[in-house]
Amino acid sequence: MSHDPLDAVLPNYIEFARLKGPKEATTAVQRFFSSEYATLEHFVKKFGVDLTSFPGFYLEVGAADVPTGPIVSGMVKPILVLQQSKTGKNYTPYIMKHEGFFNMDQTRAWVSATSWDEHVKDTLTAELKDIARKERDRQERMMKHAERKADRDVPKEA
Repeated sequence: MSHDPLDAVLPNYIEFARLKGPKEATTAVQRFFSSEYATLEHFVKKFGVDLTSFPGFYLEVGAADVPTGPIVSGMVKPILVLQQSKTGKNYTPYIMKHEGFFNMDQTRAWVSATSWDEHVKDTLTAELKDIARKERDRQERMMKHAERKADRDVPKEA
């Protein structure tokens, strides 16, 4: 089996933050939207879900190459997952759990990105890798074609 460098490009872990109360939920939303100005109301407007209704739940806030330690392993639960409708206009909250890692006070958790994508049937990572592989293959074909053309265009010495 050949090693594809694209497999090492994407993060290894999905990171979650625990929603203990409004303060932690706001911090999680800011990380989720990558903006210090994001509020709980922004989350409600975007997804139709009030995070203050889910105290103690974990919310996906990003990705990481490695968990930040010290850590312990265990079942990350409950995880709040928002499933998008087929129309893309609505989101339905689901409660899930998954084997992963916690920091010592269990305010943050990490699960394997590959196994999480399989668990929630998220194909985005696979699709991104597929697009990148196709583009890389296209560029390699173009380069080989250009090299062959250059070899044909070089005058032969007598």
